[in-house]
Amino acid sequence: QFRYADDVALVITSDKLSENENLLEIFVAECKILFEYYDKNGLQVNTDKTVFMVINDNAPDELQIGDYGKIKRKSVVKYLGALIDDRLLFKQQMEDIVNKVRQSVNAMRILKHKINMDMMKKYYFSYVFSRISYAAFILSKSSNQCLNRLQVMQNNCIRSIFNLNYRDSVRRFLILN
Repeated sequence: QFRYADDVALVITSDKLSENENLLEIFVAECKILFEYYDKNGLQVNTDKTVFMVINDNAPDELQIGDYGKIKRKSVVKYLGALIDDRLLFKQQMEDIVNKVRQSVNAMRILKHKINMDMMKKYYFSYVFSRISYAAFILSKSSNQCLNRLQVMQNNCIRSIFNLNYRDSVRRFLILN
């Protein structure tokens, strides 16, 4: 019976763009070595779920890995919870964060009438602040428009926690709490 190896990343880099065709050959050879290792150790690679990404380059849509099958090229991959795109723009990741924070804001609007302020703070730090903190690097690469959207949502969360009017400033609450 086979077991599957999850969340493995094979990264090959080069400073020279002229070497990219050779890099793909190196990548295929390294994949074969990795797949052979898995075979010897009772692990199996699901080539239907295995993908590759080439950052800032044109590459084929799929690569044949020996007798193991083909792996498809993706422009966006999810790795350890982060959406990484082949241009390192992180737009999809930012949209994902904004959507999850928006869901939390809506939940907080409902919860504020049912739970106390302490629980609201815990909810905020668990579902909003943690997502924003986890994405700090990505946020530093984001557009001002995305950052502003996220800030507005975060401010709405703070207003929900402290029962503030939508025009009240949240600045002192962000700093103190």
